[in-house]
Amino acid sequence: MNKEKEKQNKRFLVPSIVVETIKKDKSFFGFSENRLCNEILFKCFPFVINEEEGIFSDFALDMLENKEFTQFSLHVGNIERYLHLVISYNVGNEAEFLRKVFSLYSSLRPFLRERILFREKIYFLKRSWKDKTKLRISTPNGFEEGIIEDISIEASTEHLQIQVNKKRYYLANVII
Repeated sequence: MNKEKEKQNKRFLVPSIVVETIKKDKSFFGFSENRLCNEILFKCFPFVINEEEGIFSDFALDMLENKEFTQFSLHVGNIERYLHLVISYNVGNEAEFLRKVFSLYSSLRPFLRERILFREKIYFLKRSWKDKTKLRISTPNGFEEGIIEDISIEASTEHLQIQVNKKRYYLANVII
């Protein structure tokens, strides 16, 4: 098998809570598991790496007993990016690095995970809200056209919501 092909599949042991969080988030966001894992990897690694020393922070959920394997494939376009990351930050143990990235992600509250995954979308929506820009957004119920009236955290789920025309939509479920 080709060396690059081998590197695109990532398998590592994580606390069970990480696997549960990935399952919940992929369902809520409507992502495939591979897409979600690729997003987590490349959007969370800066929080794990101590850039000054080129080593990992000490964060992990290793104290939890129940562990499971998780596996995902790097998107073809991310293979070179991943190899660059591993070399640039002198990542010695890839499984440990991945475990820390995914443990950090899983330890965050839902709205913080969304802020990491949807940073650009949130920035755009906040800017539109501030500027009172009229938007046309795709929602689970069809298209909605209007000005964002509010951006908030829904209390029971802790997910981000936007309000347009007095209707609330989860931020993760709208397309701009």
